[in-house]
Amino acid sequence: MNKEQILSELPFWGFLNKIEQDELIKHSDIKEYKKGNLIYNNLNECLGMIKVISGRIRVYIMSNEGREINLFEVRENECCVISAACIINKTNFKTDISAEEDTTILLIRNQKLKSIIDKNIEAKSHIYELLNNQMAQILTLMQNMLFNDLNTRLSDFLVEIYEKNNCKDGIFITQEEIAKNIGASREGVSRMLKKLEKENLIMISRKKIIIKDINKLKKSKKCD
Repeated sequence: MNKEQILSELPFWGFLNKIEQDELIKHSDIKEYKKGNLIYNNLNECLGMIKVISGRIRVYIMSNEGREINLFEVRENECCVISAACIINKTNFKTDISAEEDTTILLIRNQKLKSIIDKNIEAKSHIYELLNNQMAQILTLMQNMLFNDLNTRLSDFLVEIYEKNNCKDGIFITQEEIAKNIGASREGVSRMLKKLEKENLIMISRKKIIIKDINKLKKSKKCD
C-alpha cells in the first residue's frame, strides 16, 4: 500500500483539493518500528499526526522517578494527534510513544499538517475532534487515579479486559503492565492481586490471571 492509498482513508481526505492532497503525500513518511522501539519522546520537537498502518502503539507519560503511566493505545487504522498537539493548540503535551508490537505507521509531518488545518476547516474539525477524544481518555484516567482507590482501579481494569477480549482462559498480562495501565506501583498491584486471590475472585499464575468470579469481582470495591 502506498502513501496516497493510506492517506485516502483519512475522513477529511475528500475535502482536500488536489494541491493539498499532493502536499500531504509529499510531506508524509512510512516508518517501521520493532516491538519496544521508542517512536517519540517529549524531548523531541513536535512530531506530527500518526496513522497506524499495522501493529499497535502506546502513548504514556513518565514520572521523574521513571515510573510509566499508560494514557491510551492506538491500533491498526487509528490515528494519534497527541503527538501533534503543539501545532494544534500551541501547547506541548509531554508524552512518550512506543511500539507495543512490530508496527508500521504513516507520519504526517507537523509543519505541513499545520498548513493544511489552517486553511481547511474540514481537516481542522476532524483533527480537533480526534484530539478532544484522546484528551477525554486522559482526563478519565486521571480522574480514576485521583478519586478511586487501588482496589477499585485494579478490579475495574481486570473486568474491562476480561469483557473486551472474552478472556475465559485467562488474562495474559504482567503485573508491571497492569501497574502502568492503572497508575500504580508494581508492589501495590502485587499486594492487591494477592488479596483478590485470597478472596477466591482470581487465580494468579505466571503472566496470567484467571477470573474465577466476574460478578463478584465487579462488586469488589473495598478500600485497600
